[in-house]
Amino acid sequence: MPVTSFARYYLCRDCAHIVENIAPHAQYCLECHGKRLITHQEITSLNIAHIDSDSFYAAIEKRDNPALASQPVIVGGRHRGVVAAACYIARIYGIRSAMPIALALKKCPHAVIIPPNMAKYRQVSYEMRKIFMVISDIVEPLSFDEAYLDLQHCYKDKGNYAAALLAYIANKIEYDIGITVSIGLSYNKFLAKLASDMDKPRGFFVIGQHDAKPLLATMPVNKLWGVGAVLAQKLRAQGYYHIGDIQQADAKKLQHKFGKIGAQLWQFAHGEDNRNISSSRDMKSISTEITLDDDTDDDKTIKDIIRQQAHEITNRMMRYDVGAYQFTLKFKKSDFTLITRSHTSDQPTINPEKITDIGYYLYQQMPIGQTIRLIGFGAHHFIDQQQCDNILL
Repeated sequence: MPVTSFARYYLCRDCAHIVENIAPHAQYCLECHGKRLITHQEITSLNIAHIDSDSFYAAIEKRDNPALASQPVIVGGRHRGVVAAACYIARIYGIRSAMPIALALKKCPHAVIIPPNMAKYRQVSYEMRKIFMVISDIVEPLSFDEAYLDLQHCYKDKGNYAAALLAYIANKIEYDIGITVSIGLSYNKFLAKLASDMDKPRGFFVIGQHDAKPLLATMPVNKLWGVGAVLAQKLRAQGYYHIGDIQQADAKKLQHKFGKIGAQLWQFAHGEDNRNISSSRDMKSISTEITLDDDTDDDKTIKDIIRQQAHEITNRMMRYDVGAYQFTLKFKKSDFTLITRSHTSDQPTINPEKITDIGYYLYQQMPIGQTIRLIGFGAHHFIDQQQCDNILL
């Protein structure tokens, strides 16, 4: 995003300062002489950010083995499975996440395949989260490698603008952790996430209220939040190829054609998104449940589901840097009777095997007597992950 003459301020990404643009056509920062300058009419008033790591798993592997720096690196199964991550060199060959490894190797036979090391990636994710939390306590993780930050209150106490704090975060991650991130800054979640993908890798893109609608208008409909391949095809079948087509549509007609999602798409197309950023302090519980295709009383089947649910709960708690004291198991029997059992641990845990064992214990306490049609498992009473046991399992 080049410096333009109408902006009053510019951000130097090298020294993380916002400086008044007294020299509109300057090619370097007047403070540090850095050349990574960005500007925007609203750069001092935007507060919602999305931070996304650049090829997270592969970047960590390259960090830990500098000999891989110029190599196409794929993180995933060697002979079976799919690509978990591909570095930017590998992507030149058309390799993408979720692609079968066999196909990836056909596209790039000399790619270096590295098995995933989830404990290592989880630790790096935690190190990143600590940096985020120094700046803002309103952080919503989406996965190990990305998160939303709400900066509308925190920067006032620190005497700085949100954009400058984000540049500081990016630099600290790069220097202290050894990987890079891309940043999207805007006035809501949808646009912030969209922006973070506009200037990768090591990018910083800004979308403000004055430029959101014209920027969105030229984009394909699949760029809207919540639009996957199936919905995109349905939209195109109705003549909506670009977001601009939805901007021109009548909101009521769009809702009539596509239901509730139609109204939401109209709002997103106009740059509107009322969703709040939710931090771990807002959570009351994390739970998952499944309604079985066929009622069952098979012990192995029930235990397999409990184990899967325990691991899903663990993964979701990891995103928010929390562990839990209390766990609840819920069964709905074939006659639709609902039964639940809860357990409170002496020590908070994030260990998936311990959570599985708690699930098995609660299962043993259940007075069932007939087949089961629904199984639910949940965690409650959260505490900071660092106060839990075995956080790196």
